[in-house]
Amino acid sequence: MICFNCDQTNWHLIEKEFTGWEDRQLGICKTCGTIAYQVDPSIEEKVKEYYRKEYRSQIGFSNLLTTSRKLNYIKGFIEPWLLEKEKEKKQLVIGDVGCATGYMLDWFRRRGHKATGSEWTITMRRFAEHFYGIPTTEELTEKHKYDLIIMYHVLEHLVEPDKKLLKYKEMLSENGQMLIATPQWLDILEESGSGKVSDFKNLYHKDHINVFTSKSLKSLFLKCGLAIEKQDHIVYGQTYLLRKIKPNEQLTPDHIKENGFRSREELKENWEEVWKQVQMQKKAIDLYRRAMSETKDSLFRDALLAWPLFPDAYYEWVLNSTQKKDRGRCAELIEEAMKKMPGNVKIHIIRAYFLYQNENWQAALEDFDYLIKTKINEDFIMFKGYCLYHLGRLKESMNAFHEASLLNPQKWTESMTWICKCATEQKSWDEVAIEELKNKMFENAKVTLVPKDPVFETNGKQEEKKGEEVKVV
Repeated sequence: MICFNCDQTNWHLIEKEFTGWEDRQLGICKTCGTIAYQVDPSIEEKVKEYYRKEYRSQIGFSNLLTTSRKLNYIKGFIEPWLLEKEKEKKQLVIGDVGCATGYMLDWFRRRGHKATGSEWTITMRRFAEHFYGIPTTEELTEKHKYDLIIMYHVLEHLVEPDKKLLKYKEMLSENGQMLIATPQWLDILEESGSGKVSDFKNLYHKDHINVFTSKSLKSLFLKCGLAIEKQDHIVYGQTYLLRKIKPNEQLTPDHIKENGFRSREELKENWEEVWKQVQMQKKAIDLYRRAMSETKDSLFRDALLAWPLFPDAYYEWVLNSTQKKDRGRCAELIEEAMKKMPGNVKIHIIRAYFLYQNENWQAALEDFDYLIKTKINEDFIMFKGYCLYHLGRLKESMNAFHEASLLNPQKWTESMTWICKCATEQKSWDEVAIEELKNKMFENAKVTLVPKDPVFETNGKQEEKKGEEVKVV
């Protein structure tokens, strides 16, 4: 197999038993450090057939929920660029490679743009056509010049990704751009979605033919003549907005610094070091799984010593282990994690839940607000509602619960229960008016409250002083 980054065939092959996939072998390029499963281009048709018929046999509510979340991630990343284009009152031509159910195409079309997509999985193509009314094809049509081509968590699934990128780059308009996202391996150890790391085999799933580190993906962009305009490494793996490098473009040092360029030589990785990192990730995951099954707190520390950037290990250690009884120690662990991974969503989740459990409603609310802004999720919005309720901000709490139910209809019953609770715990207008009137009368009457004390009673009645003050006995 030819390395898609350096075009060499010098691979360190990892035993299949290591990953757990008997029909797929992982390799590390000894020339540039790129990681990839050994898939010969000649079997690409078999890969397509797998995606056509086996990848998603049925589309259901869970798919709608997942795509709804992904669309929010994409909006947060691409909308500033899109708004600038829309100021020019320009109708964009957009192509989505691997468009899944067509959820992004629908969003772009509702904004007035021309959007079309390609998808191999037949159930998704059926859904796009009969749910959104958008017919799609297996390959992106080449009759258009696209202002934006999207490959959102697709490139890692493709054979010969360099050739695919070059192909789609040629389909861009003169100032066209690409939106590309993939998982990011050998950095923070977590699934690119919101789920927990289950095992090493899943983290290095065989469906992900290409295992991209930040360096190997940037090297591929440079090989294919694509320059980074914007990037994000927090929300969902690694996400990039790219433009074409013009043939006569001179990349000055300042230009390189501003746009994230580096020479491809600098982006090469030492394959032996890469192999050590892969092994350490496996060790960390194995220790983490043992820690959960054996309920040994020391194993969580061992997992973090093997791979320090491991949010799930902190999550389980702080929130679900015997350690959670020691609030001071948990606070120390959270602070340690925040220093290692500032801005990481899962670390903010740990802190938000910890603060909530300890009834620090205001501080928890601030973390949930950060999470909603960064990676919106109906559970975060529900917890925002709980915090607002405990802070006595009932109207705002009702709005949060309503928003959560709109994002995920499965939250409707719980949301409505809390909305009803908030509504009935707020005083009616006349209750408020009467209370205000009583307070005003009480204040104007200069009432003094005195206790009923038998020691000072005279003939069965308490002594009363004459004057402006009125005693209440």
